[in-house]
Amino acid sequence: MEVLSLNIMKLEQQGQIQGIKISRNAPSISHLFFADDALFCFKATPNSCRRIRECIDGFCSVSGEMINFGKSTVLFSPNTPTRFARILRRPLGVENKKEMGTYLGCPMDVDGRSSAKFQVIVDRVNDKIGSWKFNKVISGGKLLLINSVLIAMASHILSTYLCPAMITKKLNSTLLRYWRASSSTKKPIYWRKKELLYSHKNDGGMGLKEVRTLNVALLARKSWRMHTHSDLLASKLFKGKYGNDPISLGYSNSMPRRSSWAARSLIKAAHNLRDGVRFLVNNGRNTRITQDIWVGDTRLTPKTPLMSEQPNLHVVADLMTTERRWNASLIWRKFSHHDAKRIMATHIPEDEEPDTLNWGGTKNSEYTFKSGYWHQQVDPPSPSYGSIKFWKTLWKLNIFPRWKHFCWKIIHRVLPTRINLRKRGIQVEGDCPMCNNGEETEVHIFRLCPIAQMAWRASNLGIISESQASVTMHDWIINFLNFFHNQDGREEDRVVQLISIAWGIWLHRNEIIFRGVSANPSRILEIAQSHVQRWKHMKDLQERCNALQNSPYPNLHKPWQIIIWKIGRCNSGGFFSIVVDAAWKRKKKVKQKEWEAAIAWAEDGNQSSLCSGAKRIFSHDALQAECYAILEGMKMAGNISRNVLVKTDCKQAVEALKNAKLALSNISSILNQIRREAYKLDYFVCMKVSRDLVIKAHNLA
Repeated sequence: MEVLSLNIMKLEQQGQIQGIKISRNAPSISHLFFADDALFCFKATPNSCRRIRECIDGFCSVSGEMINFGKSTVLFSPNTPTRFARILRRPLGVENKKEMGTYLGCPMDVDGRSSAKFQVIVDRVNDKIGSWKFNKVISGGKLLLINSVLIAMASHILSTYLCPAMITKKLNSTLLRYWRASSSTKKPIYWRKKELLYSHKNDGGMGLKEVRTLNVALLARKSWRMHTHSDLLASKLFKGKYGNDPISLGYSNSMPRRSSWAARSLIKAAHNLRDGVRFLVNNGRNTRITQDIWVGDTRLTPKTPLMSEQPNLHVVADLMTTERRWNASLIWRKFSHHDAKRIMATHIPEDEEPDTLNWGGTKNSEYTFKSGYWHQQVDPPSPSYGSIKFWKTLWKLNIFPRWKHFCWKIIHRVLPTRINLRKRGIQVEGDCPMCNNGEETEVHIFRLCPIAQMAWRASNLGIISESQASVTMHDWIINFLNFFHNQDGREEDRVVQLISIAWGIWLHRNEIIFRGVSANPSRILEIAQSHVQRWKHMKDLQERCNALQNSPYPNLHKPWQIIIWKIGRCNSGGFFSIVVDAAWKRKKKVKQKEWEAAIAWAEDGNQSSLCSGAKRIFSHDALQAECYAILEGMKMAGNISRNVLVKTDCKQAVEALKNAKLALSNISSILNQIRREAYKLDYFVCMKVSRDLVIKAHNLA
């Protein structure tokens, strides 16, 4: 295909064919290849059609590959006369169509006016669900199938177009019905609101994907890719046609006229996530002081209106001096003490470049689908039962997934006990099936039933379940899980014992109802013990697999790895070694989070040249202070020698220098300046060392 591509480009350079330009500023497109598919774009002239066919035939004769012209089509622009189109298609030997149809299952001719072309997504999902057996999959398995298989079936279209609201509602309804139902013919029981199921697991939800939110997050991922990779062909075409990338247009709420539905989808998705956009200050001319977010995660609020004293305070550049430094007196006068320190801690690059838009949902400012999806929950609901810490602990437990979902159902009172079924209009008996004495509630079946009491007492935990009967079941199990986790840490034996007994009670209750067996506390312990043995076997297999993956020789210790970043070559003379360190401390006895920082540098060992010093700085955190120390130290050492070695005890800073993707947003500009300063030297090395080797700079800081 590369030979065919070169031949097409040669024809275009010779003027035999003329590619298509969607605008004056966009590049010309003559062909697009993907896998075994080819799309040729050229001006419709008889000579161009003949040249394209000759080029294809020549490629087939040389390479031995064949093109199926029976499955190939030609598409003319709407203003092409019908008679002229018939004449032009004859040299090509293919049929003429008015639409491109679908490609990789995605419709190509979508104008956003009708939802008919998106109905195929709903049909595919319904057909897939119809091929599965409802009664063979538990709720945890259904959740996995929904978030992986079913969502993946629609992800290609969802990442290309903004689907109509009617289609997303149908998909949500279909997925919710599948998760809740136990049969394809019976109406499911709606135990909890869908908002709880869509909530994050850490907020007490189930983490079920909501299609509309998913659609926006997938489109935003493509928009951010076009924003950060301006050299892509799609980025050049979009910017040439609409004047800017989707993120910039969406942030400014600028929708170009006569734009395609795919372009409108990308811009709308970017606009929906505009609250997560942050400005990285460079020259400060494109960032507004109070309207944009450029310090922290909130907009700045001045103490007095900015226009009261100086009417020209509009953008961040107005807060800088002519030497590209912060105007300290103006900042301290206009902003609160806390905001002023945050502004002063923001790094100003020496090279004057335009401000850039970054994503604020991740630490390294790179957009991810996960961060974009959950960012749309602006105000996530607080957990109805349990804290965020509890839910994080529960979902991280190394136990069976069905046990986690079982605990979730107990806490949210969605187990199909007889009382819960009667509350939802299902006519069943209300008595406990194990003791036939008392209504079957969660508290009774798991704690107050005599059969359950005997099982709890006879277990290794020896719990007296009937004590404090007024405590609700969800509080009871939350308190025990928190207590065992706080006492045992990563040792999960008692947690497993607790859940296995509750699981055994529920399974034995189902045996009594559906199999007609007699109630027996020994049977509960037998079920619990068998599941504990399965868990131990699973844990043993996991430990063996982890041991094999981590090291083929478990008895050998891993060698100490040197973390180093270097550039250039040491050609002349020796090098100058300098140690750097930073001190950063947060003040505790104040209402707001206040901090103070300092950096220091000193010559390493007994060197002829002396180079030491320290100064106070403004810094957001300790990592930023360490990066400032490296920058200042290399500048001082660069005045003495062209070969510089900087030693620091900050591992994260050196790793971020080696890999820019690891750099957090507040240090990325500092690291870029370190790289620029390093290119000015003949040889530069930044090495991570132990704290003892930088003690001289540490004492100065």
